[in-house]
Amino acid sequence: MAIRTFQNNEKTLLRFVAFSSFRIKGSYRYKDVLQIMSLPDEAPKPQYLMGALQPLIIEYVYDTIGANELMNIVAEYSNPCSFDERILESQYAFTKQDEILCVLSVITKYLISKEENGKKWVLCDEEVDWISVERGVGYYWKGLSEYGENLADIDTDDIPQLQSEDYYSKEAFLSEQFILSDSTSSFLDKYFSLDEAKKEAFLSACVLFERSSRTWAISHSLAYIGFISGIEALIEYENKDIKTEKCDDCGQPKFKVRQKFLAFAKNYGNDSQEFKKYVDKLYNRRSQIGHVGKLLSHDLAGKISGPVVELNDERELRNLQRVVRIMMINWLVKV
Repeated sequence: MAIRTFQNNEKTLLRFVAFSSFRIKGSYRYKDVLQIMSLPDEAPKPQYLMGALQPLIIEYVYDTIGANELMNIVAEYSNPCSFDERILESQYAFTKQDEILCVLSVITKYLISKEENGKKWVLCDEEVDWISVERGVGYYWKGLSEYGENLADIDTDDIPQLQSEDYYSKEAFLSEQFILSDSTSSFLDKYFSLDEAKKEAFLSACVLFERSSRTWAISHSLAYIGFISGIEALIEYENKDIKTEKCDDCGQPKFKVRQKFLAFAKNYGNDSQEFKKYVDKLYNRRSQIGHVGKLLSHDLAGKISGPVVELNDERELRNLQRVVRIMMINWLVKV
């Protein structure tokens, strides 16, 4: 089911089905901008709860792309007169879908994914035997078309919320219900009030965080690098007005990347000596992966590291994700 958009004056409502590995019941509404809600009982649901992708509805209201902005983009094409502006409006809707999903991947503890399209080979039970069939993938529920052009007015309980400090200090486990921090609305207030430069920096960090969370299933090493890179996107903004020193001997710029990372961790993480040693270790591990090719055990081909090493690497990656999320949120609150 493709995303649906409704234009009303200078606002556009974007509505789409997304998925989480955590069961969701109820709804959450942020002003007249965002709504997250579970689907009613009659909508298709997974047969099993554990490990299944649970469908949910997200509604996001954003400023419609301006006419001048559209004209500037269209003018870049070789034959602008024949270009349909609706194509750009559709592309813009997909970028706004990506925006809200990436921001939610940081503010919530969950990776919320959009609908997957295309075809896959699936197993079908045909009489007494199994057969492989290539079929289209996607989610369809006809009831979604009954929602109007405004945020849905639904009668359901609120999605449970947990005190912010407790919420972010604990990992999410597959057996738990989809819950939110009691600071979700205040964090969204901060995000939508950011100026253009700050929002671009934070959104870049959110994209790297979300992509790393998705990459996790394919490569622990790439996810590790991506989480650190998300922080570096914010570090770049923090140091945008600081002149880069040059080496007296060779004249090459001295970026002092490690020092900047440790300073960021002190300002938006913890200023204890223990935490400094911890994040220094994380950054060193990232350098070993990115510059030397010393991969995490999950990614080693043709070699078994053993359960202890693999478990330790998995735990380190999960802690890294949690620490990066907390530092990103602290940055959002303080800027």
